[in-house]
Amino acid sequence: RELEELKKTKDYSRDEDMKEVNPNLDPDKIETCMNCTLCTATYDMRRRGYDVTAGFTDLGKYDEEIMSWYKRAKVENALQGWNSRNFSEIQKQEAVIKRLEALGDGARGHFSAPDTTLSFAHDVAFEIENHKLIFRDCQSNEKYENPKEYLKNWNMDHASFIRVDHLEYSDKIINALRRK
Repeated sequence: RELEELKKTKDYSRDEDMKEVNPNLDPDKIETCMNCTLCTATYDMRRRGYDVTAGFTDLGKYDEEIMSWYKRAKVENALQGWNSRNFSEIQKQEAVIKRLEALGDGARGHFSAPDTTLSFAHDVAFEIENHKLIFRDCQSNEKYENPKEYLKNWNMDHASFIRVDHLEYSDKIINALRRK
């Protein structure tokens, strides 16, 4: 019920929705720089017609919390079924791209991976548009139409995703966002 009050009054393009996710991004304010997971969830909500922006946090969010925002959410290893020790990083990236693109047009979700030094992780939105994988860093408003260009900075052995476009929200997601 509370979510219905947040419906948008006009339709936005994907790029317009992404721009509205984290409009107060300030590199000097940790609460707008550590909210990547909130930004990804907010982008999903905007694509479904809700007029919201990302909430603020200085702690980051993790898979367990994301899963609580959606009913029946499931974290999947991006290289599931692969013995990745025998493959190059480029082959691993190609396998991740193939796996996500196999979800089909309209698939959308959270993609999370640590950087190549394993010192921090980042959460971005993924979407399959016209049978092609696109990554959207909704925190910084950056779109990556070349998935290999995005993936080269991240460790594929620890990458995961949660497909959310087909899931219902739980009541907990309301805490991840702000009214626009």
